[in-house]
Amino acid sequence: MKVQAVFIVDKKNNMLIFLGMLKEGISINQQELATVLGKVVAAASNLELKSFDTIEIGKKSYLYGNFEKIIIISEYLDKESPPNEFLIQLNRSFLAKYAELLENYSKSDIPKFKPFIENIKAVLDQLEEKSPVESKLEEKPAPSVPIIEIPKKVEIGKEMIIKPMKRDAYPEGIPDYKRDEVLWNESEMVKNEYVAEFVEGMISHVQVFLSISLTHHYQLFIDFSDYPSKPKINIGKGLAEELGKSLDELLYFYRNWDTKIPAHIIELVREFEAVLMKYKAKGKLSATDEMPETALPELEPLPELPPLEEEAKEEVSPPEKLREAENPENKSTQNNSE
Repeated sequence: MKVQAVFIVDKKNNMLIFLGMLKEGISINQQELATVLGKVVAAASNLELKSFDTIEIGKKSYLYGNFEKIIIISEYLDKESPPNEFLIQLNRSFLAKYAELLENYSKSDIPKFKPFIENIKAVLDQLEEKSPVESKLEEKPAPSVPIIEIPKKVEIGKEMIIKPMKRDAYPEGIPDYKRDEVLWNESEMVKNEYVAEFVEGMISHVQVFLSISLTHHYQLFIDFSDYPSKPKINIGKGLAEELGKSLDELLYFYRNWDTKIPAHIIELVREFEAVLMKYKAKGKLSATDEMPETALPELEPLPELPPLEEEAKEEVSPPEKLREAENPENKSTQNNSE
């Protein structure tokens, strides 16, 4: 994968917070950066969450992904774009490292995201190691009759539709001295991956906001105060009627809850999100009336970013507002009037 650069835009503040150059001798000027951000962010705002697309701007190609809190853009050289898994791993890695900073930072904090370049390199190395080696493929003779695997139909609720995580065992319950720590870790895993908040300040009672498309937005309330006992989940009467089944019937992890080796709360959220997506794909969910949180207004002026390397010769200047980048004739008209 010949990835040249990676850009990360914070959707909450509509700001470019990371720009990483992965090849030596590469630079980007203010006008080019503004054009790329303007076109890609506008296109990404029309994507469903956790969706991906490619775009060509000038002579350069970009893969971009729309996630819950950030938009990730990757500039590449190959004829084929990097796999979507590349951006998925970058999103997970970025949130795991900067979730707290992402919630509350100022322009002076932007350089704190700079070390993420090392995480990008690590993800690239990992994906390249997994890629098939051509020489090994050539050694395998092609079958005379193509083998077509028919995907197994998974029955919702009776089989796992997401991979389980590594879990801790509590054969005698959670010790009192460790209880607050366990509950805090469970809630933080949810907040690091989804838009969520505590209910009435209780760390064991969270409200999770799920957006599975631009027109489908839901709220999930989970009370796990008695963890590792089975938590209480509330999804609202309207959604429950549309799903037509109880959560015990729909969620495998919830249905098979084990108090001695309980599932993580984040697993329940992920599984419920996967169920919603399957229902939507079958056209069984009505559009909601809520305004999509993913709607993006124009980006604010970007703070000046420091050069990626100490020896960099050219600093990356912040671009103009996206409205000027997308409508350069407005600026020229203004200059003429002056």
